[in-house]
Amino acid sequence: MKGIVIRAVGAPRDALKLESNFAVPVVKAGEILVKNYFSGVNYIDTYHRTGLYPLPLPFVPGKEGAGIVEALGEGVTDFSVGQRIAFLGAGSYSQYVSVPTKHVLPLPEDVSFELGAAVLLQGLTASYLTHKSYAVKSGDYVLVPAAAGGTGGLVCRLAKKAGARVIGIVSTEEKAVVARAAGADEVILHRSEDIQARVKEITNNKGVKVVYDGVGKPLYKTFLNCLSRQGSYIYFGNAGGKIDSIDPFDLTPKCLTFMRPSLFGYIDTREEFLELSQHVLDLLKNDRDVIHIHKIYPLENAAESHEDLESGATIGKLLLAIPQN
Repeated sequence: MKGIVIRAVGAPRDALKLESNFAVPVVKAGEILVKNYFSGVNYIDTYHRTGLYPLPLPFVPGKEGAGIVEALGEGVTDFSVGQRIAFLGAGSYSQYVSVPTKHVLPLPEDVSFELGAAVLLQGLTASYLTHKSYAVKSGDYVLVPAAAGGTGGLVCRLAKKAGARVIGIVSTEEKAVVARAAGADEVILHRSEDIQARVKEITNNKGVKVVYDGVGKPLYKTFLNCLSRQGSYIYFGNAGGKIDSIDPFDLTPKCLTFMRPSLFGYIDTREEFLELSQHVLDLLKNDRDVIHIHKIYPLENAAESHEDLESGATIGKLLLAIPQN
């Protein structure tokens, strides 16, 4: 089969190579073999590519996709061959993937493969952030960096649905429009405005109850200073670089909580996976536009998709179209 293989970590065009002569995975007990149509492109893929999150070499990158069930592993009874599904599973930059059934979601007929491949990883991330890491309550002030991105926009929507006052942070006026459409009540342009001063103004000097930070290093101290007493700093991604060190005494004056969660720590069982999925499906029932697909790239252009994602210029989700022959 065809797929993108990483044999040495590095820059996109050095590391992401299309190969066509490796074997279709052997489906294991409790798994299904998926004929993959689309793969989502996510920041975690760039962390694997660079070695920030190291994986044994060589490997096929990618953590989510959508397609049809090609074969059933031993003991699988909940799915059928030919069924339309979306999935979380390693190696989605390829034509076939064998994935555990606990992380597979049946796709309704009115949900496209593109939307199925776009919604799961970012949707589940937004779901655990707003319902588990810090459960948003009505009236909370919530700070969302990268509010025009795929995950950030969904965090805005779920926090707003819970009754929060959402403050989005973006880089451009164009992205500010997207953030407001996603539910941000206020938007701060970080390139031209003082984030901390604006947060104090918006919250009447109280600060925000939680910051959901997928950016990391560049604005860590600023975001920390934006929190209210007993606030929560939820650090879930490193789009701007990894936070190098944390001084626990920085948390003491306002009794702050700092957490570095991970999606797969919240979906160890199928029941947990379905619980978080339901929040995303509820959003989709009301509005298919909650997921904005920025661009779909041919699989052989995976390197370009990583370059675009890391540039910060994209708005919404990036996908790879998987060739069917």
